[in-house]
Amino acid sequence: MSTISNDKFQFVKRDDFASEAIDAPAYSYWGSVFRQFLKKKSTIIMLGILISIVLMSFIYPMFSDFDFNDVSKVNDFSARYIKPNGEHWFGTDSNGKSLFDGVWFGARNSILISVIATFINVVIGVIVGGVWGISKSVDRIMMEVYNVINQHSHHFLIVIVFDLLYWCRFSGI
Repeated sequence: MSTISNDKFQFVKRDDFASEAIDAPAYSYWGSVFRQFLKKKSTIIMLGILISIVLMSFIYPMFSDFDFNDVSKVNDFSARYIKPNGEHWFGTDSNGKSLFDGVWFGARNSILISVIATFINVVIGVIVGGVWGISKSVDRIMMEVYNVINQHSHHFLIVIVFDLLYWCRFSGI
């Protein structure tokens, strides 16, 4: 067996600053997420469609003369149920209102409701989470409240399902 000679090695001086240096490349979680997201063309296209829908639902109603409460065309039977054309892209409904305008007003309302509901959930979650983390005694109480709410939501659903089954059985459906 061969021996290793000492002349093939050399001592290196100890450098405390060099030993603390990180040789790995900088890693960013969100940078990695965005790189993966932007790799596919389909995600870029879907993001563009989503942004255009959100923008259209907020910008179009500003320039449209659509009024949901307008009943001036209710008795105008020629304005009802018009097929899609250049003036009414989706046609008209039973009251003579443009369905295209109604879709964008409805989209705006749905987006606003979802944003408001999310904000309310976040506020309630932060408050409950803050109260929950105060002490162990508050934690015990909040765990019991959580268990009651969690268990009774399933019971409430079961009662509704059985009530509907009972009603369907005796109503002839």
